[in-house]
Amino acid sequence: EPLIATLRDEKKLVRQKVTRALVKIGESAIEPLITALNNKNEDVIIRKRAAATLEKINDPRTDDPLKRALEEGLWLGKKEHQ
Repeated sequence: EPLIATLRDEKKLVRQKVTRALVKIGESAIEPLITALNNKNEDVIIRKRAAATLEKINDPRTDDPLKRALEEGLWLGKKEHQ
């Protein structure tokens, strides 16, 4: 997913805009974000930002992946900063 790969961008403004776009996309962004989050071979930055974005989407399907991310230290829970 090219949009998810853009979460790696150096520019905070770009990352914020991508996050807002993914949140706006909502349901159809959930599975690719969960895939990125669960992929142990993925860049840790992408995994962390995927977790933060999933939290903002606020869908019950994100509960288990976010719980695992919390346990792995990839996500700090509410108020995670990108």
